[in-house]
Amino acid sequence: MGRTKSEETCYMCDAPKTSMEHVPPICLFPAKKDLTDADREKGVDYRKEPIKVPSCKKHNSDKSKIDELMLIYFSACKSANEVGKSHISNKLARIMKRPQKNKLFSELFMNSSPILISEEGQIKQSISLSVESTTFYDHLECMANGLYFDYFKKRTTGLTKVWVVSGVRNADGEANDEAKAVKRLFESDFEKVKSNGHNQDVFHYKMISNGSDSILLMTFYGAIEFIACFDC
Repeated sequence: MGRTKSEETCYMCDAPKTSMEHVPPICLFPAKKDLTDADREKGVDYRKEPIKVPSCKKHNSDKSKIDELMLIYFSACKSANEVGKSHISNKLARIMKRPQKNKLFSELFMNSSPILISEEGQIKQSISLSVESTTFYDHLECMANGLYFDYFKKRTTGLTKVWVVSGVRNADGEANDEAKAVKRLFESDFEKVKSNGHNQDVFHYKMISNGSDSILLMTFYGAIEFIACFDC
């Protein structure tokens, strides 16, 4: 006999469900007030039918600060599509008006460094943002586990490992190369399965499984990709 609604437990642990967690965080999806005029006229809704999974407090609301750091980090990436770039330009202006967010930005920019980038045939000055890798990847692993739950309707019981493929870069370039190799290895398998998610200009995912192991491809803002492997 399955669990009743009141007996649901968290997608990450055995704690009772206290809320539904958005996977990925809802802040990554532009709200109507952050849309461009063109998207408003078209009736675009990037928050239509978001992916949600049962969660305890620890694995939902306690992560809200990191959710916003991820929003800034992803949507500020040079490789992000127009949805991501537009989102950061609108949302960022509003966030910066909140005094309580000063510490958030201090943490993000503390280890930033100036860089030169090529854009439309011109060399422009920009910055390279750094985030604390352990916290960042712990957050991505939670996200991957939430998507596993969404896809299989059960919690993963094994180890989850996430690697960056493209769009952002590890300090360790070899980690990126390893993830790209994993993606190439399973490229034909990913091409055979559908992309999941109703707002694919913001986020979509693909899952492949051979019955014992599963591999997840997550894509944010069209070009920022991560591979997650589950040892179930």
